[in-house]
Amino acid sequence: MMGKELSEMTLEELWDLFPIFLVQHDDQWKGYYEEIEAVITDLLKDYQIKRISHIGSTAIQGIWAKNIVDVMVEISEKADMEEVAHILEQNGFIRMSDEKRRISLNKGYTKEGFADKVYHIHLRYTGDNDELYFRDYLNEHPHIAEEYEALKSSRRILVFSNMSQPAGSSACFFILCSQGIFHMSVQGVQSPLPFSYSAGLRGRSYTGTAGIDSCA
Repeated sequence: MMGKELSEMTLEELWDLFPIFLVQHDDQWKGYYEEIEAVITDLLKDYQIKRISHIGSTAIQGIWAKNIVDVMVEISEKADMEEVAHILEQNGFIRMSDEKRRISLNKGYTKEGFADKVYHIHLRYTGDNDELYFRDYLNEHPHIAEEYEALKSSRRILVFSNMSQPAGSSACFFILCSQGIFHMSVQGVQSPLPFSYSAGLRGRSYTGTAGIDSCA
């Protein structure tokens, strides 16, 4: 396997090379984020970058997480996302996936396994930033962050929200897990809009918009 490029490896080989596991919160994650933020800021200095943010579980104080720093890069609606992604790819970032108005890249995945610092970069257009609400809510409510950590450690949860809605919508987050449904509602928001996601758990149905975080 040592001689294979990542693109030549089977899915099974990739899973063996890059296992998913949680580690204790590491204060160095903040520094790792600041390092990559500086790199990205320099690489994209000629583009309309609106905001770069540390997201994901490594941005939540005190909880266990995958040893991967998630970074959201919000660009202007006038910017060409493909062009921005191409600049990153030319500088050592690897494209993971792309969908309508979103591109994900990584850095730190090698033929020998994870590098010392591993990053997931999430390219978005300005305002497509549900994860910021989720991060801030858990940092402001440590007791709920602890419950979220416990559920995530079970590796049997899915988190979703209705934040992908027009401004003024409600900001509600739901966690589906084996114990039932766990609901978080951000304060200071207006009445909820209909959700567009449905999921079943133990014979019950819940609705919402998928896309905050998952741990399979």
